[in-house]
Formats: sequence, structure tokens, C-alpha cells
Amino acid sequence: MIYKHSKPRNRIQAKANLKRLMPWVELNMKEFGDQTWQGTGISEEFFAHMSEERLSSIHIYPDQVRGWHADLVFDGIGQGYEDKLGNPEDQPLDTKEDEERHAIWMMVSLLPHLRARTKSGYGDAAYVDFKFENATVKIPAGAIDYLIYQYTKPDYTLADLESYARRRLADISDALTFDGATTNRDLRRTHEDDRGEIENACAAALAVGIMEWQPEEPAPPMALRH
Repeated sequence: MIYKHSKPRNRIQAKANLKRLMPWVELNMKEFGDQTWQGTGISEEFFAHMSEERLSSIHIYPDQVRGWHADLVFDGIGQGYEDKLGNPEDQPLDTKEDEERHAIWMMVSLLPHLRARTKSGYGDAAYVDFKFENATVKIPAGAIDYLIYQYTKPDYTLADLESYARRRLADISDALTFDGATTNRDLRRTHEDDRGEIENACAAALAVGIMEWQPEEPAPPMALRH
């Protein structure tokens, strides 16, 4: 029988699993060292949408063929994004106890970084609007939090992030070939990779409090002296 995360009985048990294992997570986090969240195999995009408040449950269940799986489930991640974190389907562990230890390890590796991440001040908003010329670009609030977290580490500063944001927005604006200021329709026509570059630059700008970008007006020509 295929395990269904949405089944009420499974959801109730998964919430109980989180409550039962959390004391072990807190105990093990006291021994937390240099382990980084990348060690869990999480993509930056998924990490940007995560928060401790969204961690709702831990599903621990047997594989159809052999072994066991454990999935951390996050609520409110947003449509189009994965909401589960666990071992790959083709890599189950041998016993339920092994999977419980794996679930604890995933949380021990992840939670300190979620807790340390500086918040952007956008509260529970899923997306924040950035005005790029005549277009509105929707940026996940979690992505802004992630950038602030990255740029408050010892090797970087928010001043570095602001410099990067202004430079990239200016470069992107200059490189776009639309007739006039960029619109939402123009953005929909751009290549996916180019849209990603624009969104990254807008997220960086929002992280330092810049809410919009307009190209600078060209300086008027200098009058000739007679």
C-alpha cells in the first residue's frame, strides 16, 4: 500500500512524531558544530522558503518494497515548491529507528540556521513586490531573509549586498532591449534564466530596503562655450 501523507491518521501521527523527537533535537543541537544546511541536500530555493514555524510534522513510514523513510513536512511553502525534506525514494533505511535518527539529524543540521537567519521585516508575507521600471516582480519573502542571513556573516556586509544590487539592476536595465521601460508583458517574454537574474537582483535590493528601480535619466548635453 502506498503511504499517503494527506491521510488524517498519518498526519496526526506525524505531528506526534515531531513533538516526541524535538527534545532529542534540542539535546543534540548543543553538540552542533560546523555542519552546514547544505549537508542536508536542500536547494537554496527550498531553503529560502523554509522557517521553523512552517515545520509541521515528521512522517516516518515503511517503504513499499523494503526499508523506511522519514519526511520533514513544511506548511505554507507555496504552490509549485516542494514541501517535504527526506531521504530519496530509492534510498530507504533499514529500520524505523534508523529513520528516526535520520530525521533528528536533518533537524539538527537545519534548525540552527533557520533560527539564526535574520528576518527581513516582511512578517508572514509570502511574497514582496519590487517595482522594476514599469513591471512588478514578486519575490518570495524567504529569499530576502536568506540573503540577509548570508550577508550578515563575518565575510560579508549588507553594504556589499547593496552595492551588488544597484550594480546588477543597472547592468540588467542597460542590457534589456525593450522599447521603453520594462513591463510585466516584457518580463513574461524573457528567457527563464534572464528572469531569474532579474529576480535575484530584485531580492538583493529588497534585502537592503530598496523597493523599486528606475533607470537614470541621461544627463543633458553640455552647452558649448562661445
